[in-house]
Amino acid sequence: MITKILITLAVIAACYFYLKFKRKRAAASQPAVRVIPDTDIDPRPPFRLLAVILVVLALVGGASVAAYHWYDGRTLLQVQLTPAGRGESRLSGV
Repeated sequence: MITKILITLAVIAACYFYLKFKRKRAAASQPAVRVIPDTDIDPRPPFRLLAVILVVLALVGGASVAAYHWYDGRTLLQVQLTPAGRGESRLSGV
């Protein structure tokens, strides 16, 4: 389990440093003045909003699964025991 966590953290760190250095190289090669076209369309899509929505959905989904597992684990079961030699049955709550 700890190996999965370490691999996940390593991948996140690698992506962070890759994007950080890529941004520095791109900034050094481009001129300092940036021209933004005059349009009605936002040049940057709302990626932050999309990321927040996905995180909230993941948390809600995880909480739902955990709540269902908790609820299902506390369900009272009715078990019917029938001995092999006799024809009578009896109920037992587990």
